[in-house]
Amino acid sequence: MSDDELERLRAENEQLKAALAGREQGTPASAPPHASAKAGLAVLIGVALLVLLVVATCRPATEKSEPLLPAARPEQTAVAPAATDAAGATQPHIPTETSASPWRYDEDEDPMGGVTKTACVTSKDTVSLSWPYQAQRMQFCIRRSPKFGLDAYTALEGDGQILCNSYSRCHIRVRFDDQTARSWPGAEAADGSSNIVFLNRTQTLVTNLKSAKRLRVELEFYQNGLQSVEYDVNGLEW
Repeated sequence: MSDDELERLRAENEQLKAALAGREQGTPASAPPHASAKAGLAVLIGVALLVLLVVATCRPATEKSEPLLPAARPEQTAVAPAATDAAGATQPHIPTETSASPWRYDEDEDPMGGVTKTACVTSKDTVSLSWPYQAQRMQFCIRRSPKFGLDAYTALEGDGQILCNSYSRCHIRVRFDDQTARSWPGAEAADGSSNIVFLNRTQTLVTNLKSAKRLRVELEFYQNGLQSVEYDVNGLEW
């Protein structure tokens, strides 16, 4: 409600009051009933207008709500881009693998003192043996021990009979890489084991192995003839 309307209501109220006061002074005691009813209605209207005026005056002004500010955006963490190939596809990081040496190295404490060191490789192929034996791979080893010194031997992984008799001048054919095959002197095991044979001239053998990548050894087996096996001997550290 505006201030002009309030002033108009106050003026009308004052006029009603004045009219009522004049009627009360000039109205005789025998005034008709309808005159009194009109006077009462005018009083009620005046009271209602006063109530409206008071309510309009006492009502507080509506507060304007301030607009909400947008929340502050956190800074984005910079992430390094992943490697991509020529087509744009993301490529996972794969560590570079180094080729493992075919040689297996071992050290054993000798009960009589000192340390026995060995370096062994497994054949890439197998030898065929008749019953009661079976096809199997072979091992080629270099050994240095306080008791026997430096020696080299080739042996079956299981049981079998390699024909090599020192009294009959046992010779084993060996071939380094693509060189010409050589006849290498061999010897049987001191304990008579038939699944192993030793190669003599060990130091010369080791010298050739350190510069070779492949070794072939040909042996004769009981009732199974001559057979050769191949070894990967690359990277010997001795």
